[in-house]
Amino acid sequence: MSDSNTTPLTLLDIRKGSTLNYELKNWKAIGEYNYRWPDGRFSREFKLVCASSIRYLEIEDQEEDFRIRVSRKVGRNNEISRVLEAINKNNTLPKSIHYSGKNLNLKEATTGEYRDRSGYSAWERFEVWDYYDSTQKHMLSIERWEEEGFKAYFGKVEQKTAFSNITKPPPISKSAKALGWFARFGAVFVFLAILLSQFLFFSRTTNTSYGNDVPFYEAEWKSYTPEKEGLDELLESYADYPTYSVLLVDMLVDKNPIGYYHKYEVVFEREDSIQTEITLWKAVSSQFFKAHTREMGLEIATKTDGIIEVQSVPPGFSLFIGNPKYGAWLDDGYNRREWIFSDKYDYAKELFYHAFARPYIEEWELTKSVDAQARAELMREQYNTAIYVRSPRGVDSDWARYLLLKQEEEEKRARARTTRSSNRVTGVSSRSRGSSGGGGK
Repeated sequence: MSDSNTTPLTLLDIRKGSTLNYELKNWKAIGEYNYRWPDGRFSREFKLVCASSIRYLEIEDQEEDFRIRVSRKVGRNNEISRVLEAINKNNTLPKSIHYSGKNLNLKEATTGEYRDRSGYSAWERFEVWDYYDSTQKHMLSIERWEEEGFKAYFGKVEQKTAFSNITKPPPISKSAKALGWFARFGAVFVFLAILLSQFLFFSRTTNTSYGNDVPFYEAEWKSYTPEKEGLDELLESYADYPTYSVLLVDMLVDKNPIGYYHKYEVVFEREDSIQTEITLWKAVSSQFFKAHTREMGLEIATKTDGIIEVQSVPPGFSLFIGNPKYGAWLDDGYNRREWIFSDKYDYAKELFYHAFARPYIEEWELTKSVDAQARAELMREQYNTAIYVRSPRGVDSDWARYLLLKQEEEEKRARARTTRSSNRVTGVSSRSRGSSGGGGK
């Protein structure tokens, strides 16, 4: 409930960690994002979770203009696929579509920039097309992102009265607060360190050429198959180990001669402690490489009592997190159960939490589910390469340096596109997002 000795909190008081009631459920904000639009407007967005449900709450407060939108991520049905096909072919869109029993009309098209407020995060550009029904209450937003392609969100415009019992985030301990200040100001030094390491990287690399003129995901990666898949080679070398997991911790592309490489971290228990070993570069096929480009920091293989399973899950989920030997699921004070390592294995959080938030039991249970689509959405939303390369361990990886070069190139291209954005979609002008909906992450 709201603070008892103060004026009830409003939507403007929400921060990451806040809780609120919406549609007879209690939600927690686990992510906080900023958006900026071509006309100078800004909006905030929060990722809300309740059990296994995820919603995005976007708030735009501009003088007397207060807009609220709540949406959820949706998959591609025939209608959405028809829109995406039209965009890809000739940048024309259907004026209306039928989705979830509603007739929706194209209202707005614009570009915007997005930034994740957790940790160091640069602004990312994207395009968005908004469809509304005749009541202007229900909307479908289709977005195009540089790295992640198309996303679609369906939701509705809400009133302030739809939300209640808003709380502040729990107080931050002195040690966490000091770490937060370090992270905030240290981000500048981290960024400078990346630039310096990037220079040193190229000065010492003689057989790898990434080239500023080759934008990421548009490079012509040629087909390549090594004598033996790197992961298979690794699994054979650990044949005497009955139980372990394999994390993907770095990636590399060679252009001359062509080659694709992974670096792995093997996690196992020895002498009653959790230990790790990092491999040298392992050659992998182009097909295997592309299949895992969004899975850095994740487990991609596990061996349990001699049985090997190759499947991507969040780090630690297969053997350690959820295992009562190493810790327990405890209430976080907001009606959710999060994983806490026991004192004996407390150091393991540095291995498994270095890039991602402390896991909740519903996420862990989701990875055990037979619902492949739900598992895939969890990985896209909360456990992926984009998050890992911003973490303390991932920020200095070879792949992070590669992405930095790509980002510089894409920003140049995006600036050139912005100058002609008003003509990108036939028959629709590009303007302020206004009453659009949806969300980036």
